[in-house]
Amino acid sequence: MNSHLSIRQQKSWALRGLAVAAMLGCVFFLSACTAESGASAVEGSSSDVLAKIGSETITRGQITKEAEAGLQQAKMQKLQCESNYERSVHEVMESTLQKVVRDRLIDDEAKAQGKSREELIQAEVDGKIEPITDESIARFYEENQAQIRQPLENVAPQIRVHLARQGRDNAYNAFIESLEAKRGVEYNLGPYRIEVADSGEAMGPASAPVTIVEFSDFQCPYCSRVVPTLKQVEEKYGDKVRVVFRHFPLSFHKEAQKAAEASLCAADQGKFWEM
Repeated sequence: MNSHLSIRQQKSWALRGLAVAAMLGCVFFLSACTAESGASAVEGSSSDVLAKIGSETITRGQITKEAEAGLQQAKMQKLQCESNYERSVHEVMESTLQKVVRDRLIDDEAKAQGKSREELIQAEVDGKIEPITDESIARFYEENQAQIRQPLENVAPQIRVHLARQGRDNAYNAFIESLEAKRGVEYNLGPYRIEVADSGEAMGPASAPVTIVEFSDFQCPYCSRVVPTLKQVEEKYGDKVRVVFRHFPLSFHKEAQKAAEASLCAADQGKFWEM
């Protein structure tokens, strides 16, 4: 019994350690995203002179316009940083809530049955796991052979461990679901959501009830795959949908930044969506 308690305590402390580490990561994210480092280079009047070449002046407004694509990418990086922090906070809260609820359900059920937690888990989880047979190992291998790419005899032990772990997880989850149904558990912590600004080149009326914001890179082969879908949406829903394009040129796509800049010139001529 003591050895079981020791293992349980170790798992509990490990989970707490992970939660603390995640929260510390969140703090670092927030610090990186919100650290004050002096006045922003884009702050100030557009007529401010930032450089001179002889008698010729270069103003903040000129540079801001020239750097529009790069500035938009920088804003995206800031948003992504803030989003990572908020997502981490939500994940920590969600996982902690789930753990607290599950622990309470198990403790209450163990008390109701006059058992310890370990005895309850042994009876309702470990005692209901289907044994791993050679046939089940062979079946798993056949279904996943394309990904495994090794002879069965080389991977059979790993498959057995995987199936055993999967079987216990399934049995545990089924037990928890039965307790949740029995006790009428309700989770009111909603899914993680983030507000996205719909500023950018748009197609469709601003009054449309649905707005799709697309973050894209002109050189990205995967981004282009969404184009047929967007066309289908436009044809099917018409003025009920507005599509907004947001630049997100990736650094490892060498032509993406220049393509984004070129698209701004096209936008000035009213030809953005022809690109």
